[in-house]
Order: sequence, then structure tokens, then C-alpha cells
Amino acid sequence: MGILNSLNRLFAPAYRPLLTTNGKLIQQYTTCYKKCSVEKHTILYESRDGQSLTDSPLAIFEYLLETDSEKKYTHIWSIVKSPELEKIIAPYRHHDNVIFVERNSKEYLKWLASAEYLINNATFQPFFIAKKEQIYINTWHGTPLKTMGFDIPGSPSGAQNVVRNFCSTKYLISPNEHTTNMFLDSYRLRGMYQGEVLEGGYPRIDQTFKCSKEALLQQLKMFDLRLDTAKKILLYTPTWKGTNLSSARNDLAQIHAEMSYLKKVHGDTYSILVKVHPFLYKQAKRYEPLVPYLIPDVIDTNKLLGIVDVLITDYSSIFFDFLVTDKPIIFYCWDDDLYSEERGKYFEYEELPGPVAFTVKELSDYLTHLDTVGKETQEKYERFKQRFVPYDDGRTTERYISYIFDKEQQHEITVVKNRSEKKRLLFYPGGMRNNGITSSFINLVKNIDKDKYEIICLMDSARSKEQIENIKKLPQSVHMLFRFGQPDFTMSEAYRDLYFHMFGMKKWNEHLFPANIYQREARRLLGNNDFDAAIDFSGYSLHWAKIILGAAADRRFCYMHSDMSADAQRVVNGKKIHKMNLTGLFSVYHLFDKVISVSKSTMEVNSSKLAHYLPQEKFDFSPNTVDIERIVGTETAAVSNREKTVESSASQFRGLLLADDVTVWNKRPDDSSARQMKLSLDKSKEVLGVGKVTIEECVYYKISQSDQYIGWIDSKAVKELPDEVIKKETVSLFGKIATTKESFLYSQPLSLPGTYLKSSAADLRNIYVEIKQIVTTTSDTSVLIVVDGIELGWLPLNEFRPSQRLNVSSTAGDVPFSVKCLRRLAVISSKLQKRSVYENLSKRTTLIKKVNKFVTVEKKEAFRLASATHAGASVPDRDSSIFLAEIYQESCGQKIYKLRDALNQDFLIDAKYVKVIDEVVKESIFLQEQCSYVVQAVYPQVKVFKEFSDILDNNFITITISQDVQVYSKIVTTLNREFIQIDVDGSSVWVSSSSVRPSTERGVFNKEKEYIPFPTTEEIKFVTMGRLSPEKNQGLLVEAFAAFYAAHRIGQLYIIGSGPEKEALVKQIASSGVSDRVHLLGQIDNPFSFMKKCDVFVLTSQYEGQPMALLESMTLGLKIISTDIPACRHLLEDGKFGLLTETNDLDGVLNAMVQVAVRTLTFITFDAQNYNQKAMKQFYNVVLK
Repeated sequence: MGILNSLNRLFAPAYRPLLTTNGKLIQQYTTCYKKCSVEKHTILYESRDGQSLTDSPLAIFEYLLETDSEKKYTHIWSIVKSPELEKIIAPYRHHDNVIFVERNSKEYLKWLASAEYLINNATFQPFFIAKKEQIYINTWHGTPLKTMGFDIPGSPSGAQNVVRNFCSTKYLISPNEHTTNMFLDSYRLRGMYQGEVLEGGYPRIDQTFKCSKEALLQQLKMFDLRLDTAKKILLYTPTWKGTNLSSARNDLAQIHAEMSYLKKVHGDTYSILVKVHPFLYKQAKRYEPLVPYLIPDVIDTNKLLGIVDVLITDYSSIFFDFLVTDKPIIFYCWDDDLYSEERGKYFEYEELPGPVAFTVKELSDYLTHLDTVGKETQEKYERFKQRFVPYDDGRTTERYISYIFDKEQQHEITVVKNRSEKKRLLFYPGGMRNNGITSSFINLVKNIDKDKYEIICLMDSARSKEQIENIKKLPQSVHMLFRFGQPDFTMSEAYRDLYFHMFGMKKWNEHLFPANIYQREARRLLGNNDFDAAIDFSGYSLHWAKIILGAAADRRFCYMHSDMSADAQRVVNGKKIHKMNLTGLFSVYHLFDKVISVSKSTMEVNSSKLAHYLPQEKFDFSPNTVDIERIVGTETAAVSNREKTVESSASQFRGLLLADDVTVWNKRPDDSSARQMKLSLDKSKEVLGVGKVTIEECVYYKISQSDQYIGWIDSKAVKELPDEVIKKETVSLFGKIATTKESFLYSQPLSLPGTYLKSSAADLRNIYVEIKQIVTTTSDTSVLIVVDGIELGWLPLNEFRPSQRLNVSSTAGDVPFSVKCLRRLAVISSKLQKRSVYENLSKRTTLIKKVNKFVTVEKKEAFRLASATHAGASVPDRDSSIFLAEIYQESCGQKIYKLRDALNQDFLIDAKYVKVIDEVVKESIFLQEQCSYVVQAVYPQVKVFKEFSDILDNNFITITISQDVQVYSKIVTTLNREFIQIDVDGSSVWVSSSSVRPSTERGVFNKEKEYIPFPTTEEIKFVTMGRLSPEKNQGLLVEAFAAFYAAHRIGQLYIIGSGPEKEALVKQIASSGVSDRVHLLGQIDNPFSFMKKCDVFVLTSQYEGQPMALLESMTLGLKIISTDIPACRHLLEDGKFGLLTETNDLDGVLNAMVQVAVRTLTFITFDAQNYNQKAMKQFYNVVLK
């Protein structure tokens, strides 16, 4: 660890509370948590993060305030101050037992740590820990129509704070069985949850029953909203589906335009009101045309429903509550065909208790014929009432108060106590990256008997696609919790933790080990859960070991996946990357009940080398298991590419219609219920595209005009216009860059014409920067990133996270000196933590165009100049008139091109010698190469060309291709079009490469989306699999194979995996002259279909714990060659299941390859089922005996 990093780690506990709002909150809250005892008869309420006094917390508060004549309870409300909210809370201020505290103030933190009852309709912040004496009641905020929790597509860690809060509660309030199942199944609480789900209706719906119309109208008048009491009231409650606020104006303009249309048609009958999603409300208040319709965000929605005559909504759960009124509901789902694919929902249109409109014209028609459509949907309405509001009669709050506060049983409440009697196992599985530990963990949990054990998995937040994909491989029965936020340590506690992390535990300082702070951290993350066993399955992190040691568990274990002493000494790039961490971990081994190696031989090695850390009886072993179905079966069959003929996306663009009369579909054109119609629109007015769908080879756009949604039209009817700048803002914002692995810097604000990728922005994550410019375009909002005075490029606004504490305001102006000092400290912190990034800013090579351009080279000798000055540059071995280029720019200002010639060879050259061809006069073949793989048609109907001349003349015929076809060659033209030559019924024809896809039955895709055909050669095929890292020693295998091929002139070698040694292996393969024989395939999600096509698996590791790849290859029935190391010798039972090398060097591996290839060797057949049974028996014996 470098000196600067050491200094940063040393001073971080001191400056974090000064620099960050979160750091200050944690310091203050933890102090309160330790010092404040729980005060009886105190209730802290919080609704929507303190933004309002609404929902079920308000209903409970008002009931208790009205009925508690003796003022037994003190009521504390968490609020975020605002003029609007002050009008709501003013009537309660005269009560001496009602207290209002500013959210995140010291007073708030004190009550959060000391109130006996905590009532929230959402979640408390990540630093919150429920004490054992506290009674946390979560009322949630609606019956779900949209998918929730882990049912939502994407990263499961999106639900992390919700499920953490649920695990901290003693009561979850549920209005119906559907919501109960949402808690238990969508958040995977079933069998794990320690508290009670109380299913007995919603307290907030009581407000609808008892609402006083006169009182509510008076309240609305306080906000200058006056209604014509002679008219019926129509309420529109759209949800907001955006991911950032740059599109908010378009949403608000559409809401206004459509409500104005309804007012024009139905204004004599209805007063029209709009209640927008809370996230959109601040923007809505500033959008003046909408203000006359707008219900203030602080108004209680359920009270409002009591005076509403017609409800219009889309996906809002509010309609479930409205069912108790028996009044009509209309669903306006204009964007459902995009939103449902992204988010998902629990009900289809046909089930809903009201008509569903997809355009504002349809919505208006339903309003006109409300009586008729109401009769048509009456049966569904009654069915929904019985299912979703069966308990709600106006007395729900009373019953909950009696049960929770007065401890009186209530027959009308269904009490669900869901903790199972199964043994409870807590695992930390590791980082869930693509490696052997992740594979072995997934295999283990698949093999554990789910009828006897509850499996709870505690993980880091999943940020990368790799992690998300691996987490999704876990069985549905696995409960998931996540580590996020900062530990609740005071400054002094943070230093104690740092001391033991850096220096470990010794006998003389063991009494100082702060076990209590790790127990507190475990409770923060795990809530009220306790366990029969807590298991650090990763075994490589002292930080995680401390959390597992702090868990409320009967027994605690730590895995050892290899020779841990050797791993501690392993050198990567000149550094012992694991030494400090593992040495610290070794020092706390004795605190575990046992440390578990993954094989008996590995246990013997570890017990010998680490004997001075813990007694011998604490060493044990539990072999890894295999997922037999995944290896030899068809666990996840590939979806045929032919079936995926529809691709949709939400995207914004401007355009002009090419004609006034257009064909429009009210729903996506591939929907069987979509209606097609002819509309007369104004082609002189721009349209806004909000979605796009490709159905077979036809593209359709979802459009609006004059802020009113129109429908879907054929893309050929629209001319797209370039994006433009809507607004430029000069600001003074300070905060962190919040990029991911998939983030990029752009040359100018996103979506503008000519914008291109400059470079990856992944390495900039968590660097503090000041933002001085924000630019909003038609479809995006971007910020300019300047680091250390160097302008790097533009990022989307949502990849910048403003500091709550270090921003005086969002507008540019004078920043107080004290804030400037704190900002400077934050920047210094960034430099310490990201030293390598800062050091390379001036050397940063920036990709300025990742697009193909055809160029000519004016001076051929320029290649020789480039080869002398640029690493990796070379000289073409033949003349070429045209090259395909990518442009690169170095920070010093010099531009270089990366060129590719017709032989697919790459070259570097200075830009001054290159001339871009703006227009190719005549299209011709630029690149042609032979290839052999199998494809299938994307769509049944495919355009085919007999000759290349037919491609130039666009002379094609359309045929049906229903079977896989063979590819023989590929061409790229000088217009950058790509075609492949295929065999159809014995005839050779050309097709566009975009009309076919490689067959998943004849090959696999790696993580880089490269297609890898299955090997078809009759020659012997060697394969290995594993991380490309020094200890795996694939370089030895390449050397041995090169010698084998030189002697026998047969064989192919396939290397599956990725890692830091890839570049060295590429060079070694090239220098050995076996580039056409040794294939680096990269990471493959399911490699076993490829491995089945091979003959011999070869493992050349220097050391292993228990090699998963070896186990999996044995399960496949491949012949095995392995270096003779303890773990492999034990697994192969001294050569019964495979061949061990006589020596672990070139001669040993080469001789083994010759023996397997030339001699007939027989090995005992590996019984994977029997192996798994023995391995699981051992696991149960070790962990639960």
C-alpha cells in the first residue's frame, strides 16, 4: 500500500464527518444510539422521507391524538421544512404532546434512536438501526400494481434498503393478501422474516371514509386552489417513469396538454385536478400552465379521494384505495407498451376494474360514455374490491392500534408469522465475480436441502453486469441482503477498527478488539435476524470476516479455498496484494468455531502452515459440490433467435412528418388488439419521438405532437431532426463522480450531432469535482467534467452526485471560505485515493471516435516512422490503397490513427499522413475473408443476392430460411456494409450480416459477445478453464502444447477464461508460432457445451484449494491431465480419475499430453451424484453438528 493511500486511510475517519453530510449524520446518530435509552410511550412518525404528513402514519397519528385523552403518548413527526408543509402542520402545533423535528437534525437523530415506536410508510436511511426495545411499524405505501422488490428487472440491490428496513420491523402492515405475498415473495422474506405481517386493511383508507368535503375544500383554498362545487371532480394521478429529470418538462407539458383537451371537451361537467408523483412535484410547481390543475404534494391523497368522482390513473396503486368509493376508474396507459417491458406489472389490462385508454381521444370517449363502460366493467370492479379492500370499513386504524399498542387480539386482522422452523444459514459468498469461489458457492446453495434450511445471503451492492448475472443464478428460495452505506462507527471506533485491520489481533491486544461495533454493524445490515450458522464463504476479506463474527449466530465459520499462507505471499505486479488483509484475517481465525478448507489435502496444508493461529481441532474441511444439471444437462436452454423478432426501447428525438395524413396505431403494432387509424396531423409542426420498436425488419416510432400523445407510426413517415440545446446553466455544484464500468466521457453534451465517445469514465468514480456548466438537450442533461484543471469531457447529469453539505446553492456565486476549505480537503482526499488516476491525467490517451472511416495514406514511409515512435506499430507487408480507421488522440495533442487493411491487420500512423475519404465514388469490396460457422435467420423472410454485382444494384429476391445454414465467407464494402456468403439448398448466395445470427446450437458467445463456433476438427482437442493469472500457470500449458504440436503436428488448445495474464499469453502464443492452434476464448457464461466437444482437460496450476474446473471436467467425462499438487492429487485419488504429471514443469506436462494423445489410458468413471451426496453430508456435519 502506497504512502499516500496509507495517509488517506489514516485521516479518513477524522475528515469524513467534516466533509460529507453522511459522515456527519453517522457520527451524530451513532453517538445518540449509544447514549440514548428508549423512552416509553414515544412515537416517531415519518412519511415519504419527511416531505409530508400523509398516508397511514397520518391516519394512526390522528386516531391516537383524538382518542388518547390522557395524552399518554408523545408524538414526534419527522419533517422537511417548506411553506406548504407549514400550512399542514400549523393546526397541530398547539398540542403540547406533538413535536416536529427537522429530518437529519440532532433532535431527529435523538428520537430515531430513542422513540419506543417508529412508524414509516417508506424506509429509514441506511445508517438507521432498530434497537431491540424499539417497535418499528412499516405501513408501506400502497398495494402494488407494478412489480416490486426482486421481481423488478435489473440489479437486485435496488431493493437493498427496503428489505433491510423490513428485516428491522416488528410489524408490516398489509391491506390484502396480494400485498402480503409481495412482502414475503417479491422481497424474499418468506421463511426469514422475524416479525409479523398484519393483514387487515390500510389505516390511510379510513381517511377516505371519514373525509369532510368542506374541510378539504378549505384546505385546498389555502393553496389558492378553488373548485366549482357544482361540478364533479376528476382526478388524474400519473406516475413518473423517468430515470432523470431532463425529460420532466416533456412529461409535464404532455400532462397539461391532455388535461386541457379534457377540460375543453368535458369542462362543463368536471373540475379537473392533477396529483403528480412526488419526485416530479417540484418541477410541476415551476411549470406554470399546470399550476391551476395541480394538487399540492402535502395534501393527503386518501382524504382527497373522498371527494373525487372519477379517478384516472396509469400504474399508481392509488386506484386500489379508491375501490372503497364504488366510483369509476379509468386507466390511461399511453406508455404501457414501453414501461411494462422495463418494469413489469402484476395484472393485465383485461383484469383491471375499469376501461383502459391508450390515447387521450380514447380517454375522452370513455368519459363521455362513463355509465356504459362502468356497467361493462362492474363485475371486475366488484372482484377487485373483494380481493384488495376486503378489510376496509373505516375502522382499520382502530383495530391496528388495539393489536399493536393495547396488545388485544383482533379477529379481523390476519396475523402472518412467517419465520420457518428450518435451520438458518447466513453466507457471505464473496464479490460474486466470475471466479471459482462464486461458482462453488452457487453450486453449494443449489445442493443444500431447501426443505430443511433457510439460506440468507449477505452481499455487496451489485454494480456490474457480471455480479448481477451471477446473483440471478441463485435459487429463488435464497434470501438476499446487501451491504451498503457506511458503518455506524464513531471516530474513535473507526480508528480502533483501522488499527486491528492494519495490524491484526495479538494476544496482548485481544481484550481491545471492538467486537461490539461489528455486532452493531451486523445488526444494521441484517436487522432482527438471527442464525444457526454464519459463514464467511469467501475467506479472503478481513472486513467481511468481522461482520460475520458480529452476526447474531450460534456458530461461525470461515472458508479457506486454497493454500492461504501461499496466497498471502502471492505477488501480482510486484506487490503482495493479499498480505495485509490475509494476515489480519489469520489473526482472528481463532474467533470462528471452525475454519473450513475445501478439501482434506488443503486442510492438511493449512493446518500445518497456520497452526500458530488456532488450535488443530478448529481446522476442518468440506469439499466443493458440482451443479450436475448445469454441466451435463440443459438447465437453461438458449432462446431461439428467430423468436426474438421484436426489439423495443424508450428514446427521445425530434422529427417532422413527411405528410399530413398518417397511419397511426393506438398500441404497439405487433399487439393483436392494436387499432389502426388514419389521422390528419400538421406536418409543419415537430413531433417528439418517445419510443422505438423494430418488428421483424420494420421500425415504428411512438410520437407526440404539440405535447399530446398520438400513437405509433411507421418510421418512414418521419424525418428525424438533430438534437438541440434547450438550456445552458452556469452553476457551482460540488460533488462526486458516480460512474460505473459502462460509463463514458463524451466530446460534447450528449445526443448533439457529432458527439462521440472520448474515453471510459469508469476510473473517475468517487473523484470530487466542481461542476460549472449544465447543458440540457432535447433528450439528455449533461455536465462538463474538469479534473485538476484538465477538461476531460461530458457526462450525463445522473452520473454526478452533488454533496449535500458542500453546496451553498445550485447557482453560481460566491462560495463561503469555510466551504471552499472543505471542498479543498475533499479534493485532496480524492487525490490520495485516486493517485494513479490523477498522475495519468496528462498522459490520458483519449478515444475521440469509435466509428469506422475509410482513409488513404499519403506517404507509405509514414508507417515506418510510426513503428519507431509508437509501441505496437508495424509496417504493412503489402501495398494497400484504402484502410479502415479508428481515430485516437493523445493528451499532448498529437493524433494517431489505428488503421486496418484488407487482410484484417492493424497499424498505427500519425494523423498528418492520413486523408479521410469523405465519399467513396464507387462501392467495392474492401475486405474479404474465408470463415466457417453456422447461422440462423433473425426473421423468416430474408433478402438474398446471387452475386456481388446484385448487391451493388440492389437486385434481390426474398426467400424463407427456416433452418441453420453454413457461412463460407464475409465481405466488407467501402461503404462499410457487411455481407456473408451462405449455402441455401446447395446454392451459394449473399445476405446482409444483420439478417442472420450465429446459431447457439453450433457455438457459444463469450462475455465480449464474440461468437465461438464449436470445434469440429477430428484432431485431439485440449481445453483448460480458469482465471488467466500467474498461479493458474497457463503459460506452462501453452509452452507444452507448442512442443507437443512441433513433434506431432496435430492438436488444438482452447483456453477459457480472462484475467491479467491475457496480454502475456497472446505474445507467448504468437512467438511460439501456434496462433492458429491455441485459442483464447475469453469468459464464457456456460462453458460446458463447448467443453463437451473437447477431448482432454489440462490443469497446470501451481496450487489450488479444490479446483472447480477439474471437478466440472470430471463430471463431463473428459480425460484429465493435472499437475501433481495436493488438492488435485486428492481429487483425482492419486491418478484413478486422471493423469498426474510426473513433474510440474514443461517435460512433465508434455509427457502427459503425449501419453493421453498416443497411448490408450483408462480411468475410473467419476460418479458426480455420489460425490455430491458425500460432499453435502460432510458440509452438514461440519457446520451443524
